[in-house]
Amino acid sequence: MKKLATLGLGIALMTTAVLTSVGCSPVLGDAADNPAPVSTQLRFSELVENFVRSGPTYRFDGVDGSLKIVNAVETVGDNWDFTVEYQTNQPGHGDRSGQMLAQVITTHTAEVEIREGKIASAVCDGGWNMVSRTGILEGRINIGPLQPVQRPGVTPPTPSEVYEARKILVYDAEGKNLLDTASIDNTGNYHVELEAGTYTVDINHNGLDRSSEVPQQIEIKAGQAIELNISIDTGIR
Repeated sequence: MKKLATLGLGIALMTTAVLTSVGCSPVLGDAADNPAPVSTQLRFSELVENFVRSGPTYRFDGVDGSLKIVNAVETVGDNWDFTVEYQTNQPGHGDRSGQMLAQVITTHTAEVEIREGKIASAVCDGGWNMVSRTGILEGRINIGPLQPVQRPGVTPPTPSEVYEARKILVYDAEGKNLLDTASIDNTGNYHVELEAGTYTVDINHNGLDRSSEVPQQIEIKAGQAIELNISIDTGIR
């Protein structure tokens, strides 16, 4: 019996040695449970964490130590989907300087997609675009009077051609170089996407048009919408 036990132990040791020599492991588990090298996942995890930390939301009031990756899934090749959670001291997204904010610890969830080794998409809380570095300038335009005699308290409808004749002009900060032009729709609203930066907004001054709201300098921040409503006096009397 002693000889059989010794022989059995020898066979077990030889089996372990053979498995080790061909790169196998006696530890239970399938290689499919960990399809990518750990170094690849760590590299992309670092990329995602640095991306979130450098974003305007976390930089504004992110809670130190709150950022964590809660899920990482490899799809194909260097394509990964990450879910990240972090907290801020106040609600909202982006740089909220100048806003009235409640002091409430807020938890955010970001879905980050890596495609071909680069961040292709990042959306926080289901709507905030973390990749975009543009903001929105929008507002409503009121135009009048539209006729020499207008009854007090009665505003006639504005024809679409009246809106079509007016444009919102976006200049550089000094108001010298025209960078963009926004049309006004037939309901009197306009909308234009701009890179983050400082601009001067004006109108095209059709005929005798004038407005006390413009020219006006504005600051566009990434991911934020700035509202600028403008009343245009046609000069008709």
